[in-house]
Amino acid sequence: MDARVDINGTLILSYDKTGLAKWLFGAAAVFLAIAGYDHFISFHGTDRMIGLLAGAGICVLAGLALHETARVRVDPAAKTITWSRHIAFWRRGGTLKFSEVRDVIVETPTGTRHVPSQRISLRLSDGSLLPLTYGCGPDADGHIKRSAELFRRALGQPGEPSAAASAQVLVELGRFTEAVRLLVSRGGLSLTGARQQVEAMKYGRGCAMPDNRLEMDAADHRTPQAKR
Repeated sequence: MDARVDINGTLILSYDKTGLAKWLFGAAAVFLAIAGYDHFISFHGTDRMIGLLAGAGICVLAGLALHETARVRVDPAAKTITWSRHIAFWRRGGTLKFSEVRDVIVETPTGTRHVPSQRISLRLSDGSLLPLTYGCGPDADGHIKRSAELFRRALGQPGEPSAAASAQVLVELGRFTEAVRLLVSRGGLSLTGARQQVEAMKYGRGCAMPDNRLEMDAADHRTPQAKR
């Protein structure tokens, strides 16, 4: 998700993943053109025709699924957030007040390795989560995290939350596996230690645990390689 600030101090976040979708639509057009040629000029058999039409259909469906754009406008003067998402023929959007947003978080889907795919989401005052995009994108250069940081600054919120605070948000949302992964990757805990910490958060025993306690736990539960 790309970010820029206009001359009035308004933060604009934009997301456009239509490039691959356009290629897929182009491939579908090629399949259909070949099918038309075969049908009207040089017929090569039913199996070939079925394959061409099936290929065109798959390309169109995949293109629709990947045809996504999103735009977010954060206005510090009016203290409002205007957002919109568009994927295929489905559009959603709305306006939020700054007071309705509790946290700006960066989500990482479960199972992502090496270069993680991420997206920015808003945790609202009613406890719900509003993803700014449907899809996730790679963040090898950190631009998604930087966009989230700019978002927090525009809202007047503190910087990136600690690993314990971020994990607590995920636990409250019922996303326990992601909370474990975050405590391992950012908190320095072993898998066993992270699971124990999440269990404590689930039952209210670790909700108010300060960050220095997390660091102490990390020292106790790190793997032998990490201790060296």
